[in-house]
Amino acid sequence: MQMRLAWFVTIGLSAAVAAMSAPPASGTTDRDGKVAFTSLTGTGPRIATVGTDGTGLAVTGVAGFDPTWSPDGSLLAFSRITNATTYQTDLFITRADGTGIRRLTESGGSAPEWSRDGSKIAFSRGPKLLVINASGTDERLVYDNADQDASWSADSSRIAFADRQGGLFTANVDGTELRRLAAGPSERPAFSPNGQRVAFVNPAVAPSSIVVVAADGTDLQRVPIGMSVTDLDWTPDGTQWVLQGQTHQSFLYTVNTDGTGLRRLTSSSTGESSPDVTDVRKDG
Repeated sequence: MQMRLAWFVTIGLSAAVAAMSAPPASGTTDRDGKVAFTSLTGTGPRIATVGTDGTGLAVTGVAGFDPTWSPDGSLLAFSRITNATTYQTDLFITRADGTGIRRLTESGGSAPEWSRDGSKIAFSRGPKLLVINASGTDERLVYDNADQDASWSADSSRIAFADRQGGLFTANVDGTELRRLAAGPSERPAFSPNGQRVAFVNPAVAPSSIVVVAADGTDLQRVPIGMSVTDLDWTPDGTQWVLQGQTHQSFLYTVNTDGTGLRRLTSSSTGESSPDVTDVRKDG
């Protein structure tokens, strides 16, 4: 089964989890002051949240992974295995406190990503990138050979994604106006908070760098990080990236968008690995 890695941490790392976000600047699209993540417990992965100041840790008891906030911070969409034989996963929505769980898809789904206007959720079903209304209606195909992990533009009009055969693309929600931003292997695209740039990973050409390109496909730049980067996202104010970096082990780091100020946030001494960036939302 192929799925987006969730941020697997233990409860003892909650303070490090919270430290991943600097106080967001006003006017960003981030909204709720909490980090959603996946806590690997003795009974399997569970959805959990914690305040960005390290307080208010809550493991909801909801079995699942890949959490993504609704814009107002009241709901979480996530993935859950629904068929243990075929390892099919589907999308679910829950209140932030873990109550009111409802199923969103019946035919498979993983790696949900809530649009910034709150109306839609992008997700993967095998090689297909799809979008569904947050109400569970009007499922539609965006692209039929996409890698997992899509990212929404600031105005929720376009989606960035990687083609499984190579290349970074954006498209309208209905799949029209396909635009290639970069050639070659491309993974983990992430729109900047203002929607003007897309950061991504190119493991073949620049494994120790983050690649950034303007949303119109111009001004492609490589920012050396000094280690293998396997996942990334922007901090809410757009001045840093949170990344999964790997030397001999995987850790979570923050780094300025010019490649300076690398700082490790998590330790894998507890045996946890493959941390991934989750959604951070700002109060107000």
